[in-house]
Amino acid sequence: MMKAYVHEMRSGGVSITQVNPKLIETMTGTGYGWEDAQIELEITKYTNPPAPEVGKPEAQVRPYIEALAHGGVTEGRAYSLINDHGHVAECLSCHLVDISELPEDRTNRNSWHWDRKTGRITLP
Repeated sequence: MMKAYVHEMRSGGVSITQVNPKLIETMTGTGYGWEDAQIELEITKYTNPPAPEVGKPEAQVRPYIEALAHGGVTEGRAYSLINDHGHVAECLSCHLVDISELPEDRTNRNSWHWDRKTGRITLP
């Protein structure tokens, strides 16, 4: 099943991040088999990127990269690491949903909201 994170934003709307199933497969499987030098290089890409990007804290990046390098994490942990790594600024809460639960009509996507009572996206 394809999954996505629905990020409830401070603005009242939502941001959708589809989870790449290959990332889950890699993290729950044997990983990429990276050596220590490659792991450190991958971490540096996120913690010290070229300007104008702003780096992420190593504590946020390292568990994600280690899971990609070595695999062996549970599916739940993999989803958690992906969400933590790709944390959306201004996000109030994050909800992992099946892609089939997202509205098919994307016409008014800018007006989608997260309904806390139903745990679903509401449409205008």
